[in-house]
Order: sequence, then C-alpha cells, then structure tokens
Amino acid sequence: MTVTAAVPWRNAAEQLARRLRDRWRYGRPPERAPWAGSGLRILAEAPGSFTAASWHEAFTALSGEVAIDLRVSRHPEERDLLLPDADVYLTGSVSSRILASARRLRLLHVLSAGADAARRMAPRDNLVICTAAGVAARGLAEHALGLMLAFTRQLPGAVLRQRTWTWHAPARERRPLELRGRTVAVLGLGSAGRTLCALLHPFEVELVTWDGRDQPPSPPGGVRSMPTLHAALGGADFVVLCLPDTPATRGLMDGSALAAMKEGAVLINVSRGSLVDHRALAAALRAGHLGGAGLDVLDREPPGRGHPLRGCPNLIITPHIAGNMHAYRKDIQARCVANVRRLAMGEPLLGVLATERESPRD
Repeated sequence: MTVTAAVPWRNAAEQLARRLRDRWRYGRPPERAPWAGSGLRILAEAPGSFTAASWHEAFTALSGEVAIDLRVSRHPEERDLLLPDADVYLTGSVSSRILASARRLRLLHVLSAGADAARRMAPRDNLVICTAAGVAARGLAEHALGLMLAFTRQLPGAVLRQRTWTWHAPARERRPLELRGRTVAVLGLGSAGRTLCALLHPFEVELVTWDGRDQPPSPPGGVRSMPTLHAALGGADFVVLCLPDTPATRGLMDGSALAAMKEGAVLINVSRGSLVDHRALAAALRAGHLGGAGLDVLDREPPGRGHPLRGCPNLIITPHIAGNMHAYRKDIQARCVANVRRLAMGEPLLGVLATERESPRD
C-alpha cells in the first residue's frame, strides 16, 4: 500500500511548476525545429488577458496578406526555446538578459505605453523597439479630467461625509468651483497631453503647456506654450503631468517646483510616479499651499503604510488604472498586428521607442 503525505497547497504549486519546467528541460528534444515555414516568426507572450486565443484571433487580420508563423509562449522555458530564432517578440516586460540570445530579432514590441527598461537598453543594429504609446491616451486624458472635476465639485469631502451619513457641508464646500475660466497647465505634448487639451476646450479653460524638449512640438490651436517650467506653473489652477520617465523629468516636481505653483492649485499626475517628490508634495498639502493632488501613479506601488502621502488632506489616489479601457487589450493587439504588417511591407512603424533625450509622451 502506498501512503501519500499531505502536501500544503504552496508546495503542490511549486511541484507543479517544477514538473512543467522539467518537461522542457529533460523531455525528448523536438524532432524538428520549433519554427516552420518561411514567414515572419512571431513570438507572443500571454500575460493577463493576452491569451493565446486572443493573439491568434488578432493575427487573422493578416491572413492571405503576410506570411507569419505565430507562437504563443506560456512560460519562460518555452520562451527561451523559441526566442533565439524569432523575428518579432511581443512582450509585457523587457530585459537585456532575456534578449541576449535573440540575435535574429527585428522587432521588439512592448505591450504597454511605458517601456522605461527598454529605453535604457543599449541600441542594437537592425532591432526596432515599439510600444503601445498613444493607445491609452484617451483613458489617461479622461482620467485626468475626471480628477479635475472631482476637485472643482468638492467630491472628496462629499465622499467623507457620506461615510458618516452627514448631509450638511462646511461653508467652504457649499460653493463648488467650475472649470470655466480656470487656467490648466498641461506638461507634456504627447498623445495623452494633446487628447486632454482637446477634451478641455469645451470647458472654456485657458490652456498653457510646457514640454521640456529641446525642440518641443507645436501646441494645438488655442494652447499657449510657456518658455519655462516655472512660467507654466505660476499661473495655473491645475497642473497635469503627461511626461515620460527620463533623467530630465525624474523629480521634476520637487519642492522648488511645488512652491512655484499658485496657492490653492491642484496637481494631477497620470504619467509616472518618478516625476514627483512625494515628501515635498505631502508637505505642500499639509501646509495648505496646494489645494489638492490627484495621483494615479506613485513612486512606490503599492505605497506601503509608511508612505509620506498617507493621511494627507485633499488627496485622491487611484491604483494606476488611468490607462485601462474596455478595449485596451484589443487596441494593443491591433497596434502589434499593424506593426507586423508594416515591418513586412518595409513601411515606417508606429510607436517607435525614442531615446531618453527625445522623450515623447503617451
């Protein structure tokens, strides 16, 4: 009689993972090369909602137009087997170590707008890195607008009173502000910044912008470009961050920049947590210099109990969800399919990752 000892669920999971690894490590070698045919060899990863079925469905758009050999890896061992001979790699994360063996690779496509690790990688001949920059622009812009409206209509205080079932609001909250006539500084003129400017036009606000690049793009119609950061901050009732994470933007909103903001102004960040000195922001909120802050991103996520912003007044934090949209996964996959088609046809690719000096912003 065989006696089987009870195995805790964690050990059982570890054993399952080990068996999965061993199947590739010690199993019979493949009778043929993992790739077949003469088409573009595309290796796609399947994080979250990016399932194998969704990838195959997305690439049916190329049927009869571009010859491809699509493989979807479900675990690292499968990826490591296929990647050295892949032409295209569609992935949610990037590392130089993983790519070291992918000498045939022509297109690395990151499944997000942010590709900070890829931006810091050393350039390689014949390899183009693309992102989903611009795909989430509408979500980022709407989220920023929603946070602005929450502060003008005094919604944070209303939520707190609802918890205690209190009807009457203090005098300072009985006369909510309106966006009309306010000055909004949009920092960053990538697709998210431009989309936000378009959404704000019907609210009859004064729009100013600062981009920070040596050769900044021309602002949209009706938007005034400011020569310096502090010039943009000084007269703004709302400051919205739509900039990338680069050496030039990290810590951009430090104590000096926050002090340059108009008293009672509100800071909105839907881009990167690294742009803001959160200790300085906490001090500005507690001192009453700023009227509020709406943050979708932080320097540490999740922030932890000891984060300096914990307990700050007039603060709204959302858990890095601004870019999420109902069709987000399908839109990203459509971008990947479009770029594979462009690669095969020799056409310019979409969302090509710029260097840190060029620093575009989704």
